[in-house]
Amino acid sequence: MNLEKTVLNPDRDIQLRVPKESDLIKLATSIFEPENFELIVTFTGYTTDITTPKIYLDKKLKPRLKETKEGCELLLFIYYKGQLAGRISAHEIDYKTKKTEIGYLLLKEFRGKGIITRCARELERFLFEDLDINRIELTVDPKNLPSIAIAKKLGYTHEGTLRESYFNEYLGEYRDDQIWSKL
Repeated sequence: MNLEKTVLNPDRDIQLRVPKESDLIKLATSIFEPENFELIVTFTGYTTDITTPKIYLDKKLKPRLKETKEGCELLLFIYYKGQLAGRISAHEIDYKTKKTEIGYLLLKEFRGKGIITRCARELERFLFEDLDINRIELTVDPKNLPSIAIAKKLGYTHEGTLRESYFNEYLGEYRDDQIWSKL
């Protein structure tokens, strides 16, 4: 499936679209600003070898864009009032079992405005209606209270917690993941 041309508009202030290369560089640079980096590495499994925007671009963003072109992922950047605000994605889209997982990040200056909730609702609509997905999952660190609030607000069901399911190299510790789903 060709997902490269996907554009979603949750409301008049927000647009979700597959990024251009220049936007990949801009997001990679923004993620490494201290106010963004700390939160991101606290709640993700990023490895300690991702130390610069260029490495993040090459190891995380470019491969995800390639997977979008191949139809097995949908990487969308979030533009709020014309400014790059973050990203949201459906990854590991499995058309056979009709399931995927969504993930997102928002740069600090855009948090607390309900942007992710609106973006996730629109992405869900697209996944369920246009891609005929049956199950969407979220994996959320139990300490990530804003993401848990979003899962609840969107009507996801908490299915359980995978104890010490990944090692966070930046923190030097195993972390739990809560599994949330929507059918």
